[in-house]
Amino acid sequence: MSFWTTSLSLLAPVFIRGAKSAIDARVKGEELSEDQVKGIQSGYALAKVWLRDVVEDTDNNYDDRGLELFFETCEDTAEEGGFQLPTID
Repeated sequence: MSFWTTSLSLLAPVFIRGAKSAIDARVKGEELSEDQVKGIQSGYALAKVWLRDVVEDTDNNYDDRGLELFFETCEDTAEEGGFQLPTID
């Protein structure tokens, strides 16, 4: 493996977990404005519709894990704020 491939394989999971923790600590679902709630709902729906297929077609699982953590963060925030996320299968 090249230096960059090895570095990415070691650092990407750490970065992804750190980003989720930082977002969870700073974004309080119960304090969001109506526009912020709509933004989270829209981003969640767009990611479910468009990004899920895109990340499945890549050769690595970093983007898969990043998208999974994005969904988890949106779901945690919605639960904290008491609002619904769109249901998309």
